[in-house]
Amino acid sequence: MTCKSIFLDLRFMKHRHLIRKIRGAAKAVGVPFGRVPKRGKGSHQLWRCGQTMIEIPKHAEVNEITAENICKTLEPELGREVVAVTIYQVNAQRTGEWWALEVPELPGVFGQAKRLDKADAAACDAIAAMLDVDPGEVQVSVHPVLPDDVTAVVEEAQETRRAAERAPLVNKQAARVLTGDLGLSLRDAGVILGLSFQRVAQLLGPGPRTSGGDDGGKPRRRLHA
Repeated sequence: MTCKSIFLDLRFMKHRHLIRKIRGAAKAVGVPFGRVPKRGKGSHQLWRCGQTMIEIPKHAEVNEITAENICKTLEPELGREVVAVTIYQVNAQRTGEWWALEVPELPGVFGQAKRLDKADAAACDAIAAMLDVDPGEVQVSVHPVLPDDVTAVVEEAQETRRAAERAPLVNKQAARVLTGDLGLSLRDAGVILGLSFQRVAQLLGPGPRTSGGDDGGKPRRRLHA
């Protein structure tokens, strides 16, 4: 039975680690880095690095892609090599009741975890021991190694989930085109999209409606005193 690794969305880095990484890089090149007071509450913090202002999510964990984009934005201030974050790929293969962990980039680094959601911590500990660093400074990307037939099913499920996440945005755009550009009623737009007219109205949000209205285009009866 052949196997291959499949990417699951387990690639995150700690917020505190990202801030520590940027602060250390800024200190190394003599660039000031600090948080800027921001009015109101929100999910992001405003930071200044040299002359560059940037918003960083306040979540305990920051998605790898977001972290990379933040680092790229700060390259003019800190330089690419300074802010680069190494994320080690970890292959996890099921062996009995355990997940056996291997790091291709670091031969000789192995680990194990009882559950897959504990694999990143176990891998960080193993890598940190090899590199003689604090486990909090290590970032990993866990790739479960599954049989090909299982991988195909999982990838299909992941694509279905991603499509479901995109669906509201796509439907909203289509609803705007149908009701705005074509002037269709909410009911007609709903029939075309396979949605109820109430759902179409919800997607469009508050605002002026087209002349078709949400009653299928029938003229509304005026009441006179």
